Amino acid sequence: MNIKKAYNFKKVNELVSCSGTLKKVNLHSLLDENYDAVINLLPNDNEYAVDGEKREIEELGIDYEYIPVNWENPKKS
Repeated sequence: MNIKKAYNFKKVNELVSCSGTLKKVNLHSLLDENYDAVINLLPNDNEYAVDGEKREIEELGIDYEYIPVNWENPKKS
């Protein structure tokens, strides 16, 4: 899968893009398309969270940061 076809994909600039959740089978596409890092904002208990996403991405050699956001009640940090 081409990452640009991911749900809500948006290229912000040459270094940053964002999208909705990728399916587990598509995580390898991040490596194929030379992504260096993933910042996951989706809480692990969300129905769309990908089980084992952190492990899968780190095994690809891609940096992974988890910053869960409660989308129903977001707070400034």
